[in-house]
Amino acid sequence: MLRLNYFVIFFLIMSFQANSQKFSLGKVSLKELQEKKCPTDTNAVAAILFSKAKTIYIYEKEGFFLNHIYEFRVKIYDKKGLDWANIKVPYYVGYKNIRSDIVTFSDCVTYNVVNNEIVKTKIKSEGIFDTKTNEYWNEASATMPNV
Repeated sequence: MLRLNYFVIFFLIMSFQANSQKFSLGKVSLKELQEKKCPTDTNAVAAILFSKAKTIYIYEKEGFFLNHIYEFRVKIYDKKGLDWANIKVPYYVGYKNIRSDIVTFSDCVTYNVVNNEIVKTKIKSEGIFDTKTNEYWNEASATMPNV
């Protein structure tokens, strides 16, 4: 019976993998950057163009751990949408023998058009902050450059 359960779970996972669509962040185009208004909502101050999340289970000596990976692309159309350039992630800082969470920001990039060419600006350590919220929680935040 246990083997059958493992087979069913394996089959379900493989069928999800086979039927899922393949999307990626891809390259940023000049046309996309020069867009002045959102094509689907002309009143939007910003739009999420791409969003993807993935969770990986990792086993170490202490037990299982989760690794959450988030990828997204946001287009800001107006100064009112500048809040979208600030990313905030609350995380657990541990209690007694419970392991603390770890938050990292990698491959954070801002794209702009200068002289009709795409200029890529990567986030620097000065744009990444860590704030203590309370005894058990902190907040990691990143401010995107040149928005």
